[in-house]
Amino acid sequence: MRNDDPTDVELHDQIEDLVAAGLLDRTTPAYRIAQQVINNGYESLSDQQRVIYDSVIVATLEIRASQLEIERVWDREPE
Repeated sequence: MRNDDPTDVELHDQIEDLVAAGLLDRTTPAYRIAQQVINNGYESLSDQQRVIYDSVIVATLEIRASQLEIERVWDREPE
């Protein structure tokens, strides 16, 4: 990837993790909006798209982060 490529690789990986975990479907408007943020930045969103991004994508990313933290804790616990 070129240094001037605006793609947000970390967000891309997080969105793909949501899809793999069954928390986000690629056919939804929320997924398409997330792709727009990955490729063009949050500032490229309309007000309505921002509402969807903030209420669906950000909330789902927070849920997934909590799930992953719980998994990490369980993996550290002795049996």
